Amino acid sequence: MAASKSYNIAGLKTAFAIITNPELRVRFENSRMGMVDSVNIFGLIATEAAYAHGEEWLTDLKSYLQKNRDLLISRLRQDVPEIIVHTPQSTFLAWLDCSRLGLPSLPYDYFLSTANIALSNGADFHETATKNFVRLNFGCSRSTLLQALDHLVSSVHARS
Repeated sequence: MAASKSYNIAGLKTAFAIITNPELRVRFENSRMGMVDSVNIFGLIATEAAYAHGEEWLTDLKSYLQKNRDLLISRLRQDVPEIIVHTPQSTFLAWLDCSRLGLPSLPYDYFLSTANIALSNGADFHETATKNFVRLNFGCSRSTLLQALDHLVSSVHARS
């Protein structure tokens, strides 16, 4: 488990495992092979604070992210229906299937050069199966998301 993504404390490296089975715990400990060091005091305090006092913040964050997600899906389906996007669940990352756009290059390269937005390159995740995909992080301010969507939509419509 980790508070890292939900509470944005990934750099504090405080993931942990709760393993009640003694044999499995020994196997887990042995598999670390000295690669996992100890947790720092800042990470411990931040994790404790997040879990003890962060419920209201997390509830608000999830609501904000859901609104961003819904905005993203609505905008793409309305303005660029050729991009296939499935409703993401339990994540702030959306996979955009751009294979029906007929772009002159991979979607990552196209949007970087024409829309000036850097998305995650689908080809980095699987050389062939996701090469026509990009991954968009909607865990950002609404204004940033709107600006990115404006650039993306404009770059697609400029091809028409």
